[in-house]
Formats: sequence, C-alpha cells, structure tokens
Amino acid sequence: MMTFPISERTEKVRVVGRDYTLVIRGNEVVAVEPPGKYFPLYQRGHYRTGQPLYQKITRFVTDEHFDWWL
Repeated sequence: MMTFPISERTEKVRVVGRDYTLVIRGNEVVAVEPPGKYFPLYQRGHYRTGQPLYQKITRFVTDEHFDWWL
C-alpha cells in the first residue's frame, strides 16, 4: 500500500478586480468563494474527502508464455 499525504491551504487572491478565497488541495483548486452567481466555479468537494473515486479491482495475469510476443 502506498499513501500520498496531500496538504490543503486557503489563499486569498484578486482576479480582474474581484476578491476570491481559494481552497487548494495539493496543486488543485477544490473550492472558490464566492462560487459564482450563474455558473458556480470549482465545486470539487469530493476531492477534499481523501477517498479516491476509483474502485479497487483485481486483474488477471496469465502465467502462460507467448513466443510470438517477443
């Protein structure tokens, strides 16, 4: 098992004359405040849970050798 601890920080920025508060996890913006009136930006709360969205699966690998593969 490998673990990758990811830090989370909050930054205040000014973009085109407007002030925003960004929540950054690793190098990804996961939340913006204010989110936007008509099209909310960066609604990525699932990135903040620490749980991957991927499923754990098992893959089959054969022990058989294929001479034509070389």
